[in-house]
Amino acid sequence: MLAGETIIFFIIITIFLAFRISFGFKKGIFKELTRDMSFSSPKNKLTPANIKKEIDTLGISIEQVSVNRVSFLGFELDYQSTIPGDIYISKENFRDKFNHLVGKQDIQTGDPDFDDEMSLLATPLYLIPALMDEKTRRLILRLVDRGQQIEITQIKVKCLIKKTLFPDMDEWKEIVDLLRSISSKLARKRTLAYRFAENILKDPLEEVRINNIKALTQFAPNAADTLETLRQALSDPCARVQIEAAKYLGDEGCAHLATMIARDRENLETLRLIEIIEGLNQKQPAKYLELLKELYGMQRIDINPLRMMILEHYKKKGNESLQSFLLEQLGKERGDLDVYIIEALGTCGTVESVEKLLEYSDSTWDREIRRTTKEAVAAIQARLGNVEKGWLTIPKTGKSAGGLSITNNAGAGALSQSNPNNPSEKENEDESPIPGNRSGNNQHSGSPLE
Repeated sequence: MLAGETIIFFIIITIFLAFRISFGFKKGIFKELTRDMSFSSPKNKLTPANIKKEIDTLGISIEQVSVNRVSFLGFELDYQSTIPGDIYISKENFRDKFNHLVGKQDIQTGDPDFDDEMSLLATPLYLIPALMDEKTRRLILRLVDRGQQIEITQIKVKCLIKKTLFPDMDEWKEIVDLLRSISSKLARKRTLAYRFAENILKDPLEEVRINNIKALTQFAPNAADTLETLRQALSDPCARVQIEAAKYLGDEGCAHLATMIARDRENLETLRLIEIIEGLNQKQPAKYLELLKELYGMQRIDINPLRMMILEHYKKKGNESLQSFLLEQLGKERGDLDVYIIEALGTCGTVESVEKLLEYSDSTWDREIRRTTKEAVAAIQARLGNVEKGWLTIPKTGKSAGGLSITNNAGAGALSQSNPNNPSEKENEDESPIPGNRSGNNQHSGSPLE
């Protein structure tokens, strides 16, 4: 009997002490917060209800929440962003990681430590690069280290920590401090253009600077402030940042890219040179085409990807002045590069290219070369249409007298490949596996090249 009474006594004492400790802690933590964080002390009696009421008036609430039957303390601070739009930032969970694995990406700032930890959503998308400057990213990562879950929107910052019997007062103070610091950064009265410029010109991570350039050009591509920021970015120590900024500066940007090639082509990585060529794709001045010829002739172990990009550039431009250069390169290094050269000749070549293309096609077993040649010659025919007053005819013999001829008495006609000995004979060139064995295609007035 005595043992039972003793147990009941100890239970009552434990409940009483737990209540006193909990209430005493709340009084203590509030006093600490009011002293260190410049909160105002409540005028009424210090009760748990009054504590919560006082903190609520400051825009901060601390309350118990339950997630999957686990008790947490939720710290929430209300604020109002000065930037129009919606944001939602949270700690990355399993579902977010799975979405990344299957190719569904959220917004990226360019900071791998931050992007790997956080799930970032916004409308419009360019809000995230603008708002997530270096200091804000560091503050949010510190909050992630302290809390089990965090949630940041344009109107609140929230953090959940596990509820314990004896909470760490220093942890509470740090969380409240982080909430106030993050909300203060997000609520700064700075325009988006200012925030973009600050990140582009000052952030220590080049990928962050590049992402901000892309976002800025989506936000206000032609604004005077945008162009000025991009011009300043041309002096960035990182070549990638310079290239990205130059892409959006028209003639001025292309001139800068050309200068980079002329000045630093031996030191720039092949991938950087490829990015420069992509930037030059928007312009066609002859001096840029000549620079690309110089790049094409560079000797590097990894030069072929660069040469392929240059040939793609030539193909898009379709400049007939490149024909001689392309014909000189044809067959120098047999392989995939020849396919790109032939495709470029399809847009840059003239009548002069046709016979050489067909002769080269006859000299190889490569079916891809033969197919590409056929398409290139057809493209030349379609582009040139009537050639002077006659038809360009390529007979079966190819190398015999008159094999390539432009007759003066044929009248208006089209470019065609034919077998003069048997006009009704048709043959698919690719069906002949032996190089040089071309029986000829059907010739008739105005027929396209098959």
